Amino acid sequence: ASAPPPYRLDPPPAEPGQPWSFPRRLQMVESWLASHGGGKEAWATEFGWSTCTPVGGSCQSEDTQANYMVRAYGLLADNGFAHGTYFHFKDLAGGMPTLYQECALLRPDYSTKPAYTAYTVMTTLLGAAQYTGHGWAYDVDDSWDDLYDLRFYDPGSGMIVDLLWNLQGTDVVSIRLEPGVQAAFYYDRDGTYTTLTPTNGTVTVTVS
Repeated sequence: ASAPPPYRLDPPPAEPGQPWSFPRRLQMVESWLASHGGGKEAWATEFGWSTCTPVGGSCQSEDTQANYMVRAYGLLADNGFAHGTYFHFKDLAGGMPTLYQECALLRPDYSTKPAYTAYTVMTTLLGAAQYTGHGWAYDVDDSWDDLYDLRFYDPGSGMIVDLLWNLQGTDVVSIRLEPGVQAAFYYDRDGTYTTLTPTNGTVTVTVS
């Protein structure tokens, strides 16, 4: 089953306290499927955030677009969706710019926005992984203090990936490692990473 495109160009995808937030719209689809017998995959057929100008309102900075896109894919997994299609690949050249025209991962000259790199990093880390649920740091109560920790597991490599973000400010978070894990890496959205040294079975990261 496909869902109506869950566009909400103005707010972050997990904006708290809103009945029409991105995750609540996904939950409505899953609830509808369950009430009609279930057994169907849910797909989000289009979603995106526009890098139109000036930034503000429905226009996002390129960095914010990249953040929101990665978060949206995490929320799709967290709400049981099997697939999501980001809209779209390249901004159109010429003519009057529109909100939806500038949601793409590439600019009209084919240069890449941060979202293109973020998409590449995300799919490299999560492409073969299965969503397993909330990680140790997950603390979400529908407020601006929410901290997301969504856990994925790649059965082929044995790699565990925690997708982390918060809604505002920064949090210093301790992540408990599974028994036997000897190495941990902290990846940023741009693909740079830091090797973390476990202490008493945990690593500490700063989440923004």
